[in-house]
Amino acid sequence: MRAVCAVLAIMLASASAQAADPGGKFHIVGAGAVTCEQYTNATPEQRLYAETWWAGYFTALNRTTDDTYHVMGQVPAEQVNEMLRAYCADNPNNRFALAVHKVAEELFPNRIRRSPN
Repeated sequence: MRAVCAVLAIMLASASAQAADPGGKFHIVGAGAVTCEQYTNATPEQRLYAETWWAGYFTALNRTTDDTYHVMGQVPAEQVNEMLRAYCADNPNNRFALAVHKVAEELFPNRIRRSPN
C-alpha cells in the first residue's frame, strides 16, 4: 500500500508540475527565465537573485505538493546551489527554471513529508 501511495504522490507531483496551456507552454517570471549559461556567468549579486528565486519556487512546491512539508529534505541550500551549478554547466542553453525543477525532482524522494512541530 505504501508503494502505491508513493507512486501516486510522484505522479500527482509530476502532473501538477506539467500544468500549462493546452500546448504545454507557460510563462516564466523572474530569474527562472535566464539561461543556465547566464546563471553560470552571473555576478555574485545576480546569482543571489537567482538563488532567492529558486527558494521561492521550492516554497511554492512545499505549499502546493501533497504530502510535502519541505522538498529539500535535509539538503542544505549550498548543496542545492552546487546541484544547480552542475546542471547548468552540463545544460547551458536550458532555462534556469528547468534546472531548478530538475533539482527539485531529484530531491523529491527524500523530502520531509510532515512538519516537525
